[in-house]
Amino acid sequence: MRSWCRQWPGQALSLLVAACSTAAVGSDPVSVVQGYYDAISDQRVDHAMEFIAEGAVVVSPDGRFEGREAIRAFLEEITTGGTLRVELSNLLDEGGKVSYSYQFSQGGSVSISGDDGFTVVADGQMVFDGTRGGWTLKCTRDASQVFCAGY
Repeated sequence: MRSWCRQWPGQALSLLVAACSTAAVGSDPVSVVQGYYDAISDQRVDHAMEFIAEGAVVVSPDGRFEGREAIRAFLEEITTGGTLRVELSNLLDEGGKVSYSYQFSQGGSVSISGDDGFTVVADGQMVFDGTRGGWTLKCTRDASQVFCAGY
């Protein structure tokens, strides 16, 4: 243990707790997306929800989930059992629109993978999560949706 930790153990714990609680949500879009999926992989739904904006939309093969309550229920369902893992790569931020490759594994077996992951981040929180094709289709149909800004 470092000497400052032995001398001030209470202060060291307070600093650690403060650092962990304020580091939950960053404004960098790539960090937001990575943090969200890391939290899902760790089955930390409450932490994952810190990255979700009010009125956000998540589109997955299981359906469309709109709003924090629906997204929370979806995340609780998919993380039950504790074997879901999500790996992202090739993350690229284009003005708050983050594209990436993904691989979802359940129980050690890859269940879905692709190169079309797409998340829109505004004000440090996710407003859309799905695929680029899904985003384009939804914004073509109704460009007034909050996640279509800049479409």
